Amino acid sequence: MTTSQNTLRAPIAPPPSGWQLVAWEAVAVVLGATYTYLITYGSVWCWPAAFISSAIFVYLCWRKRIYADAALNLFYVAMAVYGWTTWGNTIEGGYITLPWQTHAWVISGSLAVGGVVAWLLRRYTNAFWPGVDTLIAVFGVVATILMIMAVRENWYYWIVIDAVSILLYASRRMYLTTALFVVYTILAINGAMEWS
Repeated sequence: MTTSQNTLRAPIAPPPSGWQLVAWEAVAVVLGATYTYLITYGSVWCWPAAFISSAIFVYLCWRKRIYADAALNLFYVAMAVYGWTTWGNTIEGGYITLPWQTHAWVISGSLAVGGVVAWLLRRYTNAFWPGVDTLIAVFGVVATILMIMAVRENWYYWIVIDAVSILLYASRRMYLTTALFVVYTILAINGAMEWS
């Protein structure tokens, strides 16, 4: 290939790294905190914040090799669309409480599914902390569904999920996200009190 042919090709931009990833992480963190604050008080505007934040986190988690969390955030993107279209109807019906037996079944089933997915990730990928990553993802799906259904106990799931997520993100040096999950844990405790 001649030099003139080389100059005609547009340069391929490298993927964002360093401060660019931190900047995207900062945007996702601010929007994620906004989502949790707004949903605590029943505002439909939580869903656009959730959509954008989760879309950014899909990419960031993939880059950090926490694949189950990347998939979880992809699920959050879809749930943000669903939540935007149904949230008003859910809240107008009031919050509901599920019996403890239902939660026992939900937790048992989630642990079983999480165990299988963690084994698959450990065997077939280079995922970081596949067990912890998968359990966060599986229970995150469950807690999101409970939240959209306006089940009061969703906040107890989030308290545990967010606290464990602090360890995962800190270990991947995603310090802004770690700080976000500290805030999420506090907001989940507040949400549990508000929804009670």
